[in-house]
Amino acid sequence: MKMKSATMVYKCPGQHKKRGTSFDYLIVEKMDLEATLKLGWFESSDAAREAYQAKKASEAVKVEEKQASSPIVAVKR
Repeated sequence: MKMKSATMVYKCPGQHKKRGTSFDYLIVEKMDLEATLKLGWFESSDAAREAYQAKKASEAVKVEEKQASSPIVAVKR
């Protein structure tokens, strides 16, 4: 199928290596681009990597907050 107006989109992590990071990519019709971006794909590999790193950092903060808020129970032996 020949695409009239196509663009490449990226998601991180994935199966393909580029500059120390892994990506997946799709080639989509321009008319499908907006819907694809809403599904978590990005127009550049840099944007995909940055979004993935931000998500990982946010998850790490949530884990730290959860650990800090959970009571520590001493166990006597």
